[in-house]
Amino acid sequence: CADLFHLRAFTAIHTVAAAAGVLLLLLSAFFAYRLGGTWPMIGMTALTATAPLEISLCQRAMIDGYFAFWAVAVLWLAWENLQRPRHMGWLIAYTLCLTILVLTKETAAFVVFAIVGTFLLNRLLRLGTVTPQLLAATVAGPALAVLLLAALVGGVSEWIQVYQMFVAKSRMHF
Repeated sequence: CADLFHLRAFTAIHTVAAAAGVLLLLLSAFFAYRLGGTWPMIGMTALTATAPLEISLCQRAMIDGYFAFWAVAVLWLAWENLQRPRHMGWLIAYTLCLTILVLTKETAAFVVFAIVGTFLLNRLLRLGTVTPQLLAATVAGPALAVLLLAALVGGVSEWIQVYQMFVAKSRMHF
């Protein structure tokens, strides 16, 4: 963003956070419409637009608003895949969003665990149909992100070395 729009780094981060907040508002409205129609969409849009956390995330130059957008996108696409089993378009979009989510922040593991937990409880919750393709996409997205990170660092051995350095540094601070 900084290079593309010739912005200072801090301004670019702030711009990305604000844009992610607006996209999250639109995505929440669309998701609510898909879930229940016009009235749920209006209610969800009002709640999201006036939520103090959402407003705060849009005003701060932090990654959390961006992460929240991708987390909601993954949740919505998981729901779409439960409703329309084996639809390749939804599966590909879900896998790509899951990959981006995992690349964004390490706490994406909690989102992935929550989605897997939802799939495991699906018989009780009756949200839709969990297919082998959906489970494979849920594993493939994070795996693709980890492989991409390893490739960007320079390979698996370098990635393990960077991780070990990170662990050693964190032990020094705690």
